[in-house]
Amino acid sequence: MELSQNWLTEGLLDFEYKKYLLLAYLQRIDQNFAAAKLYPPYQDLFTHYQNILQLHNNKQNIINSFPKRLVVDNEAVVPFAPKSILVDDAMMQELQDIIAFSVPEFEKYLEDGRNLYHLVQDQLTIDPIGLLQLNNDLGFFMIQLPNQRELPVYKYHLTIYESSGEGYRGVNIQYLESIPKTLAQTYENLKFDISKRYFSQTVPGGYLVSTKMTFPMAETLLPVTKRALVRYIST
Repeated sequence: MELSQNWLTEGLLDFEYKKYLLLAYLQRIDQNFAAAKLYPPYQDLFTHYQNILQLHNNKQNIINSFPKRLVVDNEAVVPFAPKSILVDDAMMQELQDIIAFSVPEFEKYLEDGRNLYHLVQDQLTIDPIGLLQLNNDLGFFMIQLPNQRELPVYKYHLTIYESSGEGYRGVNIQYLESIPKTLAQTYENLKFDISKRYFSQTVPGGYLVSTKMTFPMAETLLPVTKRALVRYIST
């Protein structure tokens, strides 16, 4: 079950109803985590948690979060103008009760998500292939999966983006191909072949990412690998 960004203040304002919505949503999150699917459920969960904390810490935020109702003003140039719904003490108490219940529930599942993230991260090993380049902002990585003879190959490009005036490293990736790995081939030979076909204008960085356990590729392994690769190259 999806949870609207405005789930707390839209629709019926009732503790039991909101509790039902939240627990149904968290059940879906739990099912994803049980299947080792980390993203996007974890990011969605974190966003809801941040939103509810902002409401919890500021009463005016609660009032502003309510939907506006339209009223007609015959004398106004614009015929419809939004007007805030009045929030009385009983409504405010109901909201505070819902928030008080919701915050620890979000925190519990966020902890489960962090534990899953660290489990995946602990299974990863990153090794450079061949000689390291002076600039490794552009290159590729291969993923060695347990009991798999094919190596998925991804091109990466490190980027810098700003948030709150500070610079952070990010990474864009693109799937290139999957290469059969045989005993006769070395990773250095594979790097030479990949470089010749995909990086004719530069000498790329090349990395082998190995995992001891199998995880969903798109939902878990790739997002965690991207973060781990940025840290590895940046340090």
